[in-house]
Amino acid sequence: MTTVTQDHRADIAVVSRRHTDPATLGVEGMGARPAALGGDPIGGVTALYEQGARHILLPEPVDLSPAADGERSVRALVALREMTSRAIAVEWRLRLGPSEAADSGAAGGGGRSGGREGSDGTGAGADADAVAAFRHLSPPEAVTGVPDGADLLARWRAGYFFGACIYRRGPGFLQVRDRRDGQLGRITIDDPAYMAAVAALEAGVPADDLPAEILADLAAEDLIGRVGGYAWWTPCRVRRWPSPAMHV
Repeated sequence: MTTVTQDHRADIAVVSRRHTDPATLGVEGMGARPAALGGDPIGGVTALYEQGARHILLPEPVDLSPAADGERSVRALVALREMTSRAIAVEWRLRLGPSEAADSGAAGGGGRSGGREGSDGTGAGADADAVAAFRHLSPPEAVTGVPDGADLLARWRAGYFFGACIYRRGPGFLQVRDRRDGQLGRITIDDPAYMAAVAALEAGVPADDLPAEILADLAAEDLIGRVGGYAWWTPCRVRRWPSPAMHV
C-alpha cells in the first residue's frame, strides 16, 4: 500500500484513480491505487491530487455515531472537504447511528440536510442537524444508522452544488461566501484570535484547545463541525471560481 504520510494515528484508507470513468481502469497507469492518509489529511489529499488522482474511494464509512472515534472521523471529514475543494469525485458512506435495522432502509436515495426545521432531538430534524455544517461537501453514496437516511441523502444530493460554502484568504482577513441556504451570505473574519482559531480548525483540533466563545460563534454560522470532542473548519478553500465574475 502506498503511504502518503508517515503518521499512522487515525489513518484513513483511500483508493484513488486518475479518471472518474471505470472503463479507464484497464489502461496502463490508470489503475486504482490504495493509499493511507495519516496525520495530515490536507497534505495527503494534496499529494494524491498532484499525483493525478481525480476519483477517490473511502472504503470505510465516515462514522458520526455516538461511538465514533472523534479524531479519526474529523480527519476523514477534513479529507472530504479537501477533495470537494479540488473537485475530486469521491465515493464515501456516512454512518450517523449504530442501528443495523435503520441501516437497511437508509442506503438509497439522495439528500441535502435542508436546515434545522423540525429539530427536536429526534427524527429527520435531528439527523439533518447532524450534517448541517457540511452539507456543502460532496454527498455520500449512503447514509446509514438512522431511519430517515434515504430521505436525508435524497435532499443532500438534490441541493448540492459545487462552491456552496467557500472561503478565501486576504491580507489579515478571510471571507466566507455561503450559499447553502439559497442566498449569498458573506462573513468576513479579521480578528486575530478568530483567525488563529480557524487556522487550527482547518486540520481538526480538540475542541477544548480553543476558546469556547469563538467556537460558539463559528458554530452559530455552521462554519465548524464537531465529533467526539474534536472540531473542524467546514468551508472549502476556493481554488477556482465556480461562477462567472459578475456572480462572485
